[in-house]
Amino acid sequence: MLDDEELICRIAENDSGAFEQLVQRYQSMVLNICYGLLGDYHQAEEAAQDVFVQIYKKAESFRHESKVSTWIYRIAVNLSLNLKRRDRITQWMKNIGFVRIDKYSPERIPFVSKQKNPMELLEQKESMQTLRKAVDRLPEKQKTAFILNQFEGFTAEEISEILEVSINTVEVRIHRAKRKLQGLLTHQIKKNVPEK
Repeated sequence: MLDDEELICRIAENDSGAFEQLVQRYQSMVLNICYGLLGDYHQAEEAAQDVFVQIYKKAESFRHESKVSTWIYRIAVNLSLNLKRRDRITQWMKNIGFVRIDKYSPERIPFVSKQKNPMELLEQKESMQTLRKAVDRLPEKQKTAFILNQFEGFTAEEISEILEVSINTVEVRIHRAKRKLQGLLTHQIKKNVPEK
């Protein structure tokens, strides 16, 4: 089994077998990051494909200054954030009647256990949607750090490498995101509980 560095070197030499190995190794993690940042499963799948296209194109320019995994996650984060910015512009243009509105497929909640009963699945889906809405309301930088830490399990040090900011900056963003989420979720719960 080749390590990541060897795979990147071989991909730079147009080795399709090495590329397939790298895709298999990182596809679920890249998809999770894209989904976490975009919130739409179909968009995340497309973004993940674009990430691997970028990896294939840029393998030759990889400078070996960071781990290959860090480089891949950085591409996934940057591409997802750019896509989100582009979508905001498109949405604004739709709102002023400049762009034809396409039908979007309903959001899917991935990775749901098949062993749960329908009521548990419904409650889980509702909880996920409430959390998703709250996370979407976070400022972009806080949201990115929070998702990488809480949903993807990266340490502050790893996130600082991916985002190319200091560890302290990452820790502050995560802390602020948690405080803001706590406020948003508390407000939502109070709103949903009827007064006696």
